[in-house]
Amino acid sequence: MALFRCIPPIFTSILICGSTDSFGRRFGLCLPIIGGILRALCYLTVEVAGLQLEWLFLGELIDGLFGEHLTFFACSTAYISDVASKESLVLRVIICSTMYII
Repeated sequence: MALFRCIPPIFTSILICGSTDSFGRRFGLCLPIIGGILRALCYLTVEVAGLQLEWLFLGELIDGLFGEHLTFFACSTAYISDVASKESLVLRVIICSTMYII
């Protein structure tokens, strides 16, 4: 499951974060949330319908293709760098990075 969850976001985050300059930062922030919701729905469907556990790979792949947490962190850092003033930029990025670790 780790392959489905870790490898696709590497490429997806590059594409999504690069395109947020054109489409806006909300686009990059909403896609990982949608992917997480779809993964949760896939898990719920497997549990309720009693499907085989291999269907969980589909949920992980969908979440990975939507960028997962890597895209969310990159887009939120880019949003902070766009909005914050030069005086408060370092502090805000440190707070964002600390929240990502926790």
